[in-house]
Amino acid sequence: MFRANILGKVGYFKTIEEVVDFAFDRFKNCEDDIILKEIQPSVEDIQRDFLNLKRFNTKRLDRSFFVFRNLVGIKIANYFMGFRLNLRAKNKKTILEGMRDKKGFHYFTQTHFRMQRTNDIKSIKDIFDRARIRGGTQELNNFPPMVAKTIYEKYCPMEDAKLLDWSAGFGGRLIGAMSSRFNYNYVGIDPSTKAVEGLNKLIDFLNVRNRAKIIQKPFEDCDSDLEDNYKEIYSNEETQSCIKYPEIEKWRIGFLLASFKILMKKLKEGAFLLVNIANITDRGKEIDLENMTIEVGKEVGFEYLGFKKMLIGNRFSSLSRRRVIKKRRDYNFEKIFVFKKPIRGEVLNIGSMAEVVPQSNLAGRF
Repeated sequence: MFRANILGKVGYFKTIEEVVDFAFDRFKNCEDDIILKEIQPSVEDIQRDFLNLKRFNTKRLDRSFFVFRNLVGIKIANYFMGFRLNLRAKNKKTILEGMRDKKGFHYFTQTHFRMQRTNDIKSIKDIFDRARIRGGTQELNNFPPMVAKTIYEKYCPMEDAKLLDWSAGFGGRLIGAMSSRFNYNYVGIDPSTKAVEGLNKLIDFLNVRNRAKIIQKPFEDCDSDLEDNYKEIYSNEETQSCIKYPEIEKWRIGFLLASFKILMKKLKEGAFLLVNIANITDRGKEIDLENMTIEVGKEVGFEYLGFKKMLIGNRFSSLSRRRVIKKRRDYNFEKIFVFKKPIRGEVLNIGSMAEVVPQSNLAGRF
């Protein structure tokens, strides 16, 4: 006997096919807002999530070249960003699109029963959780707040420091900043109306209007909106700039170079600029955004110090962290590139940045 509780209605069935017919009929015509409300954590859950993030000692995640990924804080970061679930990544179906296909819905339901070793669907969230990781759908991920907090506290361990996030996105870095013991002041830039609405709701929920601000503009147009002397700047490159500049050279000049010029102007001497960006493939051709970013940064006058590796998973979940570090090919990671605005008259000592993979190791290492 199978049991299913779908959007407030409970049914009992003899076969999986009967479950799918019942559940899919309840789900297929339901408005997105109702579904999002059903799958969201409670307010109490996100409050606990934020408090756990505040209490966490970030030194536990920072190891030599690595920053270990940790999902504490992701619940509250995602809470006001439900629109993400209708955004496509790499031409794949969104999660909700995948669930609105009956064949996909059947697969997700069957997978839930098999993986959880149960005949019970407690809510539509059970099927949603399977759709997140199975069946050709892809979710646009939020940047882990814990990683943002770790980076802030490593590179800017200063009370009341000003942080500028030039691609504020879905709020992961905002949450990371607001959870730190250093009481950072955060300014986030983003051109997306829905993202800015969600970010402002996060700010109001946390009651941090006195030290968090969002500007709705493309960053390359923000020079006059920003103060000088930010102590650290961080970006995760998932912006709408690719729509504004569809050709890569125009994107390099109109967005990347223009943005780095503003960053050089606004960043305080001796402070760090960190950029999480990865190469992409366009119509079968790889575009080397990583080295393009490095070269543009050096072109405007930043010192490039190498990159940190943010671990995003490993191939064998049973491996210990120690073994993951020893065996290079057992893990996946994203690069966080580290730049520094020079102090006038200072000679850079690369050896002092021993915890960052140097530029000389970029070619042919991975």
